[in-house]
This record gives sequence, C-alpha cells and structure tokens, in this order.
Amino acid sequence: SGFVAPNAGSGITNVTFTVAATGTSTVLEITGLIPGGIASDIPVINDVSVVQAMPGPVDPDASTVEAWQESVAADGLSTSTITVTLTDSNGIPVSGKTVSLAKTSGPGSPIITTNNGTTGGGGTATFEVTSTTAGAVEFTATDVTDGNLVITDTATVNFVAGAANSETSTVAASPTNVVADGVSTSTIIVTLRDATNGPVSGKTVTLTNTAGTVAPVITTISGTTDVIGEATFTVDSAVSGTTELTATDV
Repeated sequence: SGFVAPNAGSGITNVTFTVAATGTSTVLEITGLIPGGIASDIPVINDVSVVQAMPGPVDPDASTVEAWQESVAADGLSTSTITVTLTDSNGIPVSGKTVSLAKTSGPGSPIITTNNGTTGGGGTATFEVTSTTAGAVEFTATDVTDGNLVITDTATVNFVAGAANSETSTVAASPTNVVADGVSTSTIIVTLRDATNGPVSGKTVTLTNTAGTVAPVITTISGTTDVIGEATFTVDSAVSGTTELTATDV
C-alpha cells in the first residue's frame, strides 16, 4: 500500500491513513521529499499502529478450491496438489478450520492424501490426489468445522492415461477352437494397459495374422479401446489349421 505525504506548505501537519491487512503482512510505502530538500517538508512518522482485522464467518462463495496441476498421468504415482482457501465475504482468510476433500464426479477411485487439513494463517488447507484411472475428476471441499459447509468452488484434475505397455497388455481368444466352416467365429479381445496395469483408452488397435497354417478373415468390431482399455475383433476361417494373431497399438 502507498501513501504520499503532503508538503508542509500545504498546511497539513497531521494525517491518519488506514490500509487493509492481508493474511500475512502488508507493506507500507510512505514517500515525501528526498534528503536534501527543505527540512520542514520531510515527513516524520511519530506513531504507527497495526490492527489485524478479525475474519467473519466462512463464505462458501468467496472461498476457493484450486488444482495446481490440472493434468497429470493416471499412473498412481503422479500427483496434483489441491489448495483450499477459506475466506469470509470480504476476502479475509479464516484460520483454524478443519477441511475435507472428496471426489464428486468422474471415473475411478482417486486417492486423496491430506497434507494439511486445518487452515493456517492464510486460510489454506492442502491435499494431493492421484489416480490409476484416466479421465476428468471433480473435487469438492467441505468446511467440517462449520457444520459441513460445502465450498461452492471446485477443482477438476484430468488424469491422462500413460502409454500402452507391451508387457502388461494382453490379447485373448474365446473360444480358442472353432469349426473351420467360414461361419463360426472366435472373439479376440485386445486389452491395452500402461506400466501400472491401468487401462489405456482411446487408442486405435489393429489385429493381423502373423503366423500359422491358415489366413483367417479378421473382422473389426471395435478398433478403438474403450474405458477399460479393450478393443474387439472376430476371426473365422474355412480352412483347417492354426493361426497366430498379433495386435498393434497404432
């Protein structure tokens, strides 16, 4: 905050001014004549008092919930920090309140870790969230101390699926034996998973015959992995023999 001291020639000899305090401190800047000017015009500070404003009740509409990392990998390891700031209707931080954080929408069951569940001098409580399920998740904060007061603002974190991992991904046939009549089919399900065994959705998959004594007809039922990482195909053949099928994440 700033204040320009008047010159003595203006006839003002005593000035009182007020600034609003923030959660930690407020810097006061008082300017007047620089040294070397007329001595009588140099402002003299003869009394300074600081009064801390007492916050009112928590205002659920003025308080905020913020995700510092809006997008993280859905690998169960990468975290987003969510900060809840409780303030009154004038924006003054409210300390000493117990805060909880919960998932209110989105896929999966994210893990919520409380770093500091009681608001400090700045009115903040902090949490960390992680998930192994891809998708956007909304989080809501509650002021538990004041009768489970739900904060209006929410935070959304987009958990992004990692790359498909060839070691954890699978290709399965059911049944493994069918009649070679050109009509009977076997269903091939390709499941893409990342390194933490989490499903990888939204990936285009192809299925090809890479070995065996016959070349079956391959039909794509769903060539893009769904929310559980699956793509589906069927195969049939009019010629007896075996075939080896390989899936590719294109």
